[in-house]
Amino acid sequence: MTTHHDEQKIRGFIQPGSEIAGNVAGAAIGLLLAGPAGAVAGAATTPIVTNMIRRVCVAIYDASCGERAKVRAGATAAHAIVQIQQRLDHGERIRDDGFFDADSTRSDADEILEGVVQRSRSEHEERKTRFYANIFANAAFDPQLTAASINHVLRVSERLTYRQLGLLECFSNSERYQLRSWHYATLKDMAGETVAVLAEVFDLLQQRLLISRVAGSEDTYLVHDPTEINPSTMQPTGFGKQLRGLLSLDTFDAEDLKAFANQLR
Repeated sequence: MTTHHDEQKIRGFIQPGSEIAGNVAGAAIGLLLAGPAGAVAGAATTPIVTNMIRRVCVAIYDASCGERAKVRAGATAAHAIVQIQQRLDHGERIRDDGFFDADSTRSDADEILEGVVQRSRSEHEERKTRFYANIFANAAFDPQLTAASINHVLRVSERLTYRQLGLLECFSNSERYQLRSWHYATLKDMAGETVAVLAEVFDLLQQRLLISRVAGSEDTYLVHDPTEINPSTMQPTGFGKQLRGLLSLDTFDAEDLKAFANQLR
């Protein structure tokens, strides 16, 4: 049972996130604290989910961190909570494979939510915080996702910039964005921003999140230098697709995607 003191901590943990998440933060507090089991309802196992989220919020609240870190952490938790409720409202069912079952008071879900919030707390690119929230919200419904695979996605996501996440989404829809269909002969005469974008694409290739396909073929080719990048032939790898799905990159801001794509036309 959540004590009044714990309720104050939960409010104190999530409320600062309103600076980023807006009204989502207030909605999340209402979902967690309405009634004995919270308002996150709709499946037999959901009270376990609610109690787990409360437990992690209290634990992280007790850990010291700076004011800006509290804003990011609260926003991420709020987005995850509200997303879960929205999916329940649409008839989806929380996974019931033991992901939320506590072993000595700590479940896989505890571990993942803590990892998601901790990374958000130290993330200086605040636009990434909602994608961390997406990881937990998606994991809550997919029994095929193990804690080990989710932790790997978390670690990789932490290394990527906000723009790299957007680029991964652009390359998943290269025809839509009409990306450049030839290589770059030299970087010498390019605008500095284009050089920076190509460096980030090259990094995605090195991390095996992208592959380069021969035009009109299923064959791939190695890219040894950013000048060899042909944007129209870049495609996500299998893991790149998994990362895109778990972060729900299809919800990326459309105007930001257009801006990234413009650098690769």
